[in-house]
Amino acid sequence: MGEALQEDVGIVLYQKPIFEKDRLICIFCKRLGKISVLAKGALSIRSKKGQILQVFSYVDLLLRASNQFFYVQDCDLIDDFSSIRASYDHIQEASFFVRVVQDCVMQGQRNEALFNWLYTVLEWLHTKKYNETIQENIFMKFLTIEGIAWDTQGSKKPLTKPDFMALVEQYSQRCLRL
Repeated sequence: MGEALQEDVGIVLYQKPIFEKDRLICIFCKRLGKISVLAKGALSIRSKKGQILQVFSYVDLLLRASNQFFYVQDCDLIDDFSSIRASYDHIQEASFFVRVVQDCVMQGQRNEALFNWLYTVLEWLHTKKYNETIQENIFMKFLTIEGIAWDTQGSKKPLTKPDFMALVEQYSQRCLRL
């Protein structure tokens, strides 16, 4: 089987060490959807891949597809959303939304609207424009993108985080506890 190179941009959702110097990384890509990639040598101290492929990072990727699996051939950092890491509250919120995407998107599932939603959430957290009103709008936008029914009977009650979590847990059939 021939190996094909593919370019895409993505947001790193999750990473874990595998083998001696490699990382298995879950990335939500704009075109390819949610994929797992192997970054060979990413645990090495001098590895460019290891420095770039951090959780929340928005990256430009060159991937080698081989036998239903992807390997990182090259990557460049577009944005690391560094100010998120400076605030414990923002880390918690970003981790929550990344977890929502991890649990609601199946491997290989493409969803450009949801990718754009996650990028916008990280951008708001990064620029510190995040507040309760924006949070409710974020919740409603996610539910709309995913086609999840929520109270539309004219209730003026705001959509709270526990309400959102309950809807997402029912939809994904997974617990969202971080």
